[in-house]
Amino acid sequence: MVEKRRKHVPLRSCIACQKKRPKRELIRVVRTPEGTIEVDLKGKRAGRGAYLCPDLRCWDEGLQPRRLGHALKCQVSAEELVGVRAWLSLLSDEKRDELATWGQKVAQADRHDGDGIEMDS
Repeated sequence: MVEKRRKHVPLRSCIACQKKRPKRELIRVVRTPEGTIEVDLKGKRAGRGAYLCPDLRCWDEGLQPRRLGHALKCQVSAEELVGVRAWLSLLSDEKRDELATWGQKVAQADRHDGDGIEMDS
């Protein structure tokens, strides 16, 4: 019988709560080569990235100018923060609830057995 190799799962830390999680469970905020700051849902944009849990409390804490600026190694202006916060506010109530629920499921799984949780698209 041939044994399957386990696939490597890259881990990243949330800049707010500092918990390490699989990269796919976190949401990436990226400083692009052009200097703009954007939310990168697919995690593929070029640039320096910072990761946040899907928990809305982490977003509140992580979007502090000094914390995000330190993670992205740049100065973050108030206008750029407004843009990232606007992305969060543009989510429909259903998607925002899904994001919060996803964050709760991830936290619950983390407390129990650490299994990854996939977000429904």
